[in-house]
Amino acid sequence: MEPVRHAVLAGDWYPGDRAELRKWIRAFLDAVPPPGSQKTGLIGLISPHAGYVYSGFTAAHGYRLLEGRDFEIAAVLSPYHGIPSGDIMVHTASAYETPLGRVPVARDLIEAMRRDTQVTELDGEEEHSIEIQLPFLQTVLKPFRLLPLMIGNRDVRRVENAVQALFHALREQNAVLIASTDMHHLDDYEDVKVRDKQVADALETMELDRIRNILRPDECTVCGKVPISIVLETAMKMGANRLRTLYRSNSRDEFRGKYKGSYTVGYLSAAILKESA
Repeated sequence: MEPVRHAVLAGDWYPGDRAELRKWIRAFLDAVPPPGSQKTGLIGLISPHAGYVYSGFTAAHGYRLLEGRDFEIAAVLSPYHGIPSGDIMVHTASAYETPLGRVPVARDLIEAMRRDTQVTELDGEEEHSIEIQLPFLQTVLKPFRLLPLMIGNRDVRRVENAVQALFHALREQNAVLIASTDMHHLDDYEDVKVRDKQVADALETMELDRIRNILRPDECTVCGKVPISIVLETAMKMGANRLRTLYRSNSRDEFRGKYKGSYTVGYLSAAILKESA
């Protein structure tokens, strides 16, 4: 029997009941205005990975652009919140499972990446930042395969091998790139808003040096800073020339006055696009 990576967040970070989960995701998506020109030339997304009560509405702004699309591969790059055993890590599973069913893993593309870089296999992990994307992907896309990459490297500039491997693996594929990340995590609501805007403004320039300069310092607590760095450069190799912020929020604002304490996590949904002049 082939190994399956079973859901570890169902019933906690998102509903564990299939019907209830579909209802939640549909409500998030329906609350987002219909997409405009951002749906044309879509190459990738930046999407948050907190529990759905916190970041589901923000995530829906990106996933609304994917509804009905025929992407055959979803390459999801996430940080690894544990102690990493390699720069790029993958679960040994042949499929990821959520209450909405199983998503096959593109093992052939993992093997293709090994031609350019080292990929470390993990027999088990409970990393949330790939799994949290899957119910949205299962709702908005036609059947697809998953390329799930957990990034252990912490240096936004040391990504050349990862970018080369990902680009070579995907350049002949009908694929969408997704950088799974939350924004700043700080014990200061106002500081999160200021710092998140600075990052979003830098991302919209599509200037890699500027983006990496703002993401690299230790005081930048954007947890998926390296996945962003890899996805953005790979997308640019695929022709991307524009990043549009779709929606920004944070844990405190999403609860509209009900949130206790000052600790705040920011969320961003953004589209990476190839736009004609």
